[in-house]
Amino acid sequence: MAYENALSSSPPPLGPTPQPVMNITRKVDYQLERLEAELKRSRIAIREAAQQKNHTIHIEDEDYVPNGPIYRNANAFHRSYLEMEKKFKIYIYPEGEPPLFHDGPCQSIYSMEGRFIHDIQKKNRFTTNDPEKAHGPHVSWAIPYLTKNSIRVLCNANSSERFNPSKDVSLPEINLKTPDPYGIIGGPSPSHRPTLAFFAGGMHGPIRPGLLKHWKGKDDDMKVYEYLPKHVSYYDIMKKSKFCLCPSGYEVASPRIVEAIYAECVPVIISDHYVLPFSDVLDWKAFSVEVSMADIPN
Repeated sequence: MAYENALSSSPPPLGPTPQPVMNITRKVDYQLERLEAELKRSRIAIREAAQQKNHTIHIEDEDYVPNGPIYRNANAFHRSYLEMEKKFKIYIYPEGEPPLFHDGPCQSIYSMEGRFIHDIQKKNRFTTNDPEKAHGPHVSWAIPYLTKNSIRVLCNANSSERFNPSKDVSLPEINLKTPDPYGIIGGPSPSHRPTLAFFAGGMHGPIRPGLLKHWKGKDDDMKVYEYLPKHVSYYDIMKKSKFCLCPSGYEVASPRIVEAIYAECVPVIISDHYVLPFSDVLDWKAFSVEVSMADIPN
């Protein structure tokens, strides 16, 4: 009897009364409808820009105007970027003690991770403390569905490891030795570059052993090294080369692709299953060469 009385006279729950599930569901539905409406307007604006024959720029959009054959559609890319600047927000939520990767390095082969973490934590115009303003799910909603529904942003975009180019995003891998990359940017014109092609790197992964076997020390025009001679500058010889070989190592991605572009050296991409960065926007055939593993001897 005492047990039954205790159950019937239990104290009210502490804290605020929980919100009815129906009200929460309606709120979520409204937020998603509003988000979808905004995204629909952006898609229409991008589609209309893609159909324009001439690139019309408004005065407020004059910061940067993309042009040239490297873009699949410069108008669509420009409008897409402007829509992103106006609407894209990432919800930053409190999480207690920062995990180790919050101190991502900014001057190593993991520069991409370090730069991303650094810029996100500055709380710039792309971040918000209001989850209702974020263009995407609340992080706590996304966690149970990470393996299925999340959009992965990877610098090692390997299609053989379930990277989905129709949904996921491929970012370029960068290796910054110093905070300032401008000392390695640019170079002479092709007619003033005496070397046809250049590569220097360790013999790891499935592709590089074949490259070094067929070309290391075999041709004066193809300067292929496992290790550079002492007192020879990696970036100097890259700037003296017309083509820079970018074979995969342990992973499909290579920071040499970005280094070659910095040095205005045509990247020669030798990789299997690599989804090239921003390939939905950039026409890589316009400024790079792809070579299969089978064609390395040729």
